[in-house]
Amino acid sequence: MKFLLKICLVLWFTGWISILQGQYNFYHFTDDKGLPSNSLSSLLKDRNGFIWVATQKGICRFDGKDFIYFDEENDHFPDLSQSDEFELYEDRQGIIWIGTKDQGLYCYDQDLKKTVHFQHASDDPKSLSDDFVNFVCEDAKGN
Repeated sequence: MKFLLKICLVLWFTGWISILQGQYNFYHFTDDKGLPSNSLSSLLKDRNGFIWVATQKGICRFDGKDFIYFDEENDHFPDLSQSDEFELYEDRQGIIWIGTKDQGLYCYDQDLKKTVHFQHASDDPKSLSDDFVNFVCEDAKGN
């Protein structure tokens, strides 16, 4: 009886694996298929289902069909292309935060299509302590 139970469990488990394998399609995107660069530093899936991609040549958003670039040409992130490493984060309000290695921190409100840029200012003690932002996170209070 135990042997029959083991066989049934194995067949059931392998059946689920084959079902699950059929539910996913994988696509390989490169710079000749829409990405700004083949070198990625961060990925983020936002609450709207968009995939944000941070590359060495800038930030883009994938809607499942097309890549939309966010750079100085469309005024969302002035001077962003000068940096080549980014960290992406979405807070609980849906704001996209972009940390850079040399330009501080950007926050982008998708609803308002507005960007705020935070940088270190030596004469302002309330500014960022440095323009190198390696990681972005949120505490339990939403700060």
